[in-house]
Amino acid sequence: MAKTISFLLFVVGISQAQQVDMLTGRLQMSLPVGGLQANDISIPISIYNHGGSLQVAEGDGDCGLGWGLSASGSVTRRVMGLPDEYSNKGWLSCSGQATAVINFSPTADDNLTNCDTNEQTDYNAIKALAGNEFYPTKDTEPDFFSVSAPGLSLQFVLGADGQPKLLTYQDVKIEYPALFNSFTITTSQGMIYLFSSVESVDRTGVTDTTAGFLQLNTGTRYYKNQITFPVRWHLTKITSQATGTEATFNYQSLPEGRSQSFVSSDSLSILRDVFHPLRISSINLKSYKAEFTWGNDLLNKVVFTESDTQDRSEFTLEYRSLNGTFGMPYKAILYKARQVNNCSAFSAIEFEYKDITPGTMVGPNWTFNSKQDYFGYHNGVAGNVNNPTLYFYPNESNGKRLRVTPIPGGSPTTIAGNDRGVRTASNGFGALTRIKHPTGGFTAIEYESNNYIDASTGEELSGGGVRVRQITRQGGEIAFGKTIEDQSAHRAIITTYEYKLSNSSSSGVLLSPLKLGYITTYGVQKATSSIGDAPSILYTRISEIIPGQGKRLYEFSIPGVFPDTVSGSWTATKSRIARLTANCVPVGNVKNGYYLFPYAPSANNTKRGLLTKVSEFNNLGTLVRDRTETFTELTSNPTTIKGLRFERINGVYHYGHYSILTGRVEVPSQTIVRESSELVTNYMQSVNAVSATAILKPGQT
Repeated sequence: MAKTISFLLFVVGISQAQQVDMLTGRLQMSLPVGGLQANDISIPISIYNHGGSLQVAEGDGDCGLGWGLSASGSVTRRVMGLPDEYSNKGWLSCSGQATAVINFSPTADDNLTNCDTNEQTDYNAIKALAGNEFYPTKDTEPDFFSVSAPGLSLQFVLGADGQPKLLTYQDVKIEYPALFNSFTITTSQGMIYLFSSVESVDRTGVTDTTAGFLQLNTGTRYYKNQITFPVRWHLTKITSQATGTEATFNYQSLPEGRSQSFVSSDSLSILRDVFHPLRISSINLKSYKAEFTWGNDLLNKVVFTESDTQDRSEFTLEYRSLNGTFGMPYKAILYKARQVNNCSAFSAIEFEYKDITPGTMVGPNWTFNSKQDYFGYHNGVAGNVNNPTLYFYPNESNGKRLRVTPIPGGSPTTIAGNDRGVRTASNGFGALTRIKHPTGGFTAIEYESNNYIDASTGEELSGGGVRVRQITRQGGEIAFGKTIEDQSAHRAIITTYEYKLSNSSSSGVLLSPLKLGYITTYGVQKATSSIGDAPSILYTRISEIIPGQGKRLYEFSIPGVFPDTVSGSWTATKSRIARLTANCVPVGNVKNGYYLFPYAPSANNTKRGLLTKVSEFNNLGTLVRDRTETFTELTSNPTTIKGLRFERINGVYHYGHYSILTGRVEVPSQTIVRESSELVTNYMQSVNAVSATAILKPGQT
C-alpha cells in the first residue's frame, strides 16, 4: 500500500536526520516529505540541505539557498570539451577519435631549453587530434555521467567502443540509443530505470575583448557558434521485472531564457549558458500519486493522494527573501516547512541560518560575486573583487611553483592582488544553525572553519567553508507536562566533533591545490576561481564525543593527494608543453610537471575515503572496542580511458593526457573486532575474513 509519512514520523525523522559526514565534517540534513510504495518499488521523497555555508556565487536550489529536492532521479553529465555525441566532432561521433586520443603517447622530455623533434611530434599529434590548429573541431575528452535515482547511484564514461564504463563497478546494464535522447539502466535485481525527459542547454563562447589573447582558448573556440545539447535526462519510469509494477514520473518546463555567464572548469573559457529547465510535476504508482507545485522556480507544495480511499496529505514550504545592497538580486531562504493531513494543519518546523535575518541586508555581493575567499566563500574584505594575490617560486617544482599562500621562509615573486584569504568570522555565512521542532525543542548546530595540513609545506591552514563543531538536541519539556516552549539544559544531548590527529594537529587533507593562476610563455596569468580539480578538504581522523557516553573515533584512508604523483593504480596527471621546431617560442618560466596548467584531472581513486577503523572509548577515556577493516580491489573488465586536455597559447600547446580508471571496486576483505574484558587490559578478538572473489560473478577477478 502507499506510504505517506504521518506527522509523528515526520517529526521523528527530523530529529534523526541531523548527522555529520565523518569524512568531510559537513552536516547531513535530510527532511522526509513522504513517499510512495507499492509491491517492490519504493520512492522516498525528501528535501535536504547541503550542510555547509553558502558560496558567494551560489544560486537558489529547488527549495531555496542551500536546499534541494530528492524525489525522482536523473542522468546528469559534465561536458568535457564538446558533447560526446555532437555532430561528427564529439568524442564518440567523430570516427576513431576516442581511440586516437587513448592511443596518444607523449614523446617529449622535460628539457625545454630547445624545441627538439619530440616536441614537434607531440605538437603535430595534438593538432591532428584537435582537428584545427586555431579553431579546434574535434573533442578530446569523454564526458562524465552521474546517475542518481531511488536505489541507484553510479558514475560512468563512454569508452572508445561506445559502451558505458563504470568508474566504480556495479552489476548493472546501461543502454542508450544513437540519438542520445534516453538512457535505460537495468539492475541485477530486475529493476529497469528509463531516463527520457531531456533537459538541454544553449551554450555560446563569449568574446572577452578585455582579455586580449586569452579570448582565444579551447572552450570559447569550441562554442564560437551556439551549440544546443542535453545535460540531464530525468527519470520517467521505474519497472519491476519481478512484479510488473510501474512508477511513472512527469515533468513541467519552467520559463526559458535563464542565462549564466561563468568561467568554466576547463580553465579559460568564458561561456554563456541558456537553460531549458524541467521540474518534477507528479509521480504515479498504482493508485497513489504525488503532485508538486512550483512558483518562482521554487518548490511550494507536495500533495500525496490515494484514489481509492481519498486520503490526502500535504507538505508545504514557506520562504523569505534576502535583499542586498546596491540592487543585489532577490534570493530565497527556506523559513518553514509544514505538514497537513486530510486538511488538518500541524505546527511548522522553522529554520535559522548563520548571519542571516530574512528581509534585511546581507553580506555577499551577488551582483558582482565579489568578496570571495580562495575557495569561493564570503570573506567580507572591502575592495576584494576576486583578483587574487599570487606567489611565484621559479625554482620550485610542480604545484608549488605558483601559490595563493606563501611558502614559509621562501622568497617569492609576489603578483599583487586583493586579499582573498579565508576569514573564519564570515565564511560560515548561510549555514543552517537551528531547527525548531513543532512539538517543542530544537536542534542547534555550531560550526568552525575547515582547516588542513598543506602536505607540500607542512603548514596548518584555514580552509574554505565550515565543518560541524557541535550539535545540541533539545527535545522540549512537553513529555514532562510543560509547555512546548519550556526547555531544560539538563536534558539536552550535546555531541562534539574534533578533527585532529593523535599529535593534536589537523587531520584535514586538501585533495588538490588551489589554482587561481597559471604560467604561460607570456608570464603568470590570474583566474578568478580555482580551475581544474576542486580543492576539496577531507579528514583522516574525526572524534565524536557525547558527555557521559564516551567517544567514538573514526579513521579514514585518503591516499593519492597533492603533492603525491603515484599511489597504487592512481596517478597524478603530468602537464607538458609542445612547440614547433621551426618556430621555437621561448619557454620563459614554463616547466613540465604535475598539478600545473592546463590542470587536467588526475586519475579517479576508488581507495580514497574508505573507513578503515572505528574505536569506542568509555567516559574515562579507556578503549573498550574497535573494529578494523581491510579492503581488496576487485575488477570486472578493467579499462583505462584516456582524455586529452589542451590549450594553445602563443603557438604553444599546454596539455595533459589523463587517465580514467573503470571497472574497479574496493570491497571489505577482513574485519577484526576487539572488545575489552572485564579487566579492560585484556581484549577478545574476532576476525571475519570475507571471500572477496565470491562477490563478483564467475570469470571476474
